[in-house]
Amino acid sequence: MSGRSLRSVLARRAARHRRGQDGYVLMFVLGIIALTSVVVIALLGLALTSARIAGQQAELARETRAADGALEAAVSDIARDGGQPCDAIGPPTT
Repeated sequence: MSGRSLRSVLARRAARHRRGQDGYVLMFVLGIIALTSVVVIALLGLALTSARIAGQQAELARETRAADGALEAAVSDIARDGGQPCDAIGPPTT
């Protein structure tokens, strides 16, 4: 084998070897993109769930305050009427 043909064989092998590494890098980058996509989708799902639950909690707090206000008004009415809640019903019937 001449020196020139040996160099050309080695050059072809090196070129083939480099092409194989290029595919590896591509697969590595695609894997990173896929993993990042999964993480982003999971974080978006978490954010949407948190927003929905926050809205439900706000509505529950609003309803609780309304019920508390209604009870306070009822207690105030009873206290204003002399503290006897049954007087509004009337005397007992037998």
